[in-house]
Amino acid sequence: PGLTLEPGGTTGSLSAIFDIDAFASGDTDLRGLHFVSRDLTLGSGLDTFELQTGDVLGAIADNRTLTSTNSLAVANQDVFVFRPDTLGDYSSGTFHLLLDDPLGAQVQGISLVETDTVVGDVTLEAGTFLLAEDGQKDLYHYAASGVGETTTSGTATLLINGADINFGKNIHGVALVSEDMAIGDTTLSAGQILLTLNDDDPDVGGNLVLADRHDVFALDVTA
Repeated sequence: PGLTLEPGGTTGSLSAIFDIDAFASGDTDLRGLHFVSRDLTLGSGLDTFELQTGDVLGAIADNRTLTSTNSLAVANQDVFVFRPDTLGDYSSGTFHLLLDDPLGAQVQGISLVETDTVVGDVTLEAGTFLLAEDGQKDLYHYAASGVGETTTSGTATLLINGADINFGKNIHGVALVSEDMAIGDTTLSAGQILLTLNDDDPDVGGNLVLADRHDVFALDVTA
């Protein structure tokens, strides 16, 4: 309630929905998070997974066992699914390993492409991912041909070279806008990418925006 975005000041109300420490075998932090808003089939052949509306995709900072209705060992290089036992109630549910070390490095940010989306001069297909790697300024597009523990396969390609658009700091979080939507008093357009950085950066993008590490900025890609 009361959400307003920039320019002119950011205001709104916060409420807690999902606490990873309630399920982890030790303290850890979420490094990536995506709320699934529509049913999707990921992968092909026998190595598939049926995502459902309300699922949460996540990555964590440390190797931990996550326990609720079931238990699952998750490394910080993996992407997991949390499916609530009751839709909309994230106090209990089941964990599933979705992407087993897709980048060969720690995953820092996740966004699932839920509908075919044009970003700059590239069309990203539904069921693929935007992934950020820990300690990097670049953003990758990952197309999974197979998903699951030991059966993850696919192709990671460089989508955005951060140095080309003046990223002086590393990507910390990512969310793709797959369709036009109103959030608070702001309209976001399909193809925009919302990003956070790990530290203050005074001149991001071609228009040299000041992006502090506590901020979220929208990137309009032209190429």
